[in-house]
Amino acid sequence: MVIYKKILNGFSSASIDKSERRLDSTEIPVEEKISSIIGAIISDKDGLSLLNFEIYDNALKGFISQGVPNDGTSIPIDLELIPMFISALEKFSLELNIQDLTGFGLKGSNLKMHIFSYEDYTVTVFMNPNINLEAIESKINNYFENLFEEYKDKFEMGLKTGKIDDLLPIREIGRNWLEELNKSYQNMIINSEIIDQEHGQVLHSKIDELYDDINKKFSVTLEKVKKLKVDIMKSIIEKDYEELNKIAEIAKELKSKFSP
Repeated sequence: MVIYKKILNGFSSASIDKSERRLDSTEIPVEEKISSIIGAIISDKDGLSLLNFEIYDNALKGFISQGVPNDGTSIPIDLELIPMFISALEKFSLELNIQDLTGFGLKGSNLKMHIFSYEDYTVTVFMNPNINLEAIESKINNYFENLFEEYKDKFEMGLKTGKIDDLLPIREIGRNWLEELNKSYQNMIINSEIIDQEHGQVLHSKIDELYDDINKKFSVTLEKVKKLKVDIMKSIIEKDYEELNKIAEIAKELKSKFSP
């Protein structure tokens, strides 16, 4: 239980993606910008960590431990425990006859964690909590499928012996892929191919502005129409037919703006 608490403490106000349960913890400082995809941990089905991909050295540990009090009372974050936690969840899910944990995740205000499950391996991906994962989920899944196939011998040797020295050179390949994936995601946002939570919030505020503008415009127009009715009655009483003709032209112009 201590292990689980230690891992979950890295996810502030965390909620399980599938069940939307909330877990309380700390918040990451807003001054540090979180990349779309921060990194990934590859492990075997027993929770042995085989390989980490990170956008820079110690990125995962840095982001997960952000906001944790550095007063000697907190247990330091150990990344090796995360795959053990996921492995325990996978095995427990089998007891409940849940066949596959792919798609399971934790989401907090500082990070989102998502699991990709393969036959012999489990990949835990860490990302910005506001990311639209669906837009790149297949890219991530396909990348790791191809990675396990391309380096099949090296990964199998790691599984058999527990030695990961032969896998370490793949880290740089993984880092390059993370950089390209982040660029690809940002380009998709720029080109309006996708929208994530952060951009959705901006859009929501823009819609509010649009509503106010339209409401203001129509309010002014309605006041003009009301005034026209008053002017018409005044012109009829005064038998000012020239003024009536002007009012008719104004009414025709307004009608053309709002008629289909």
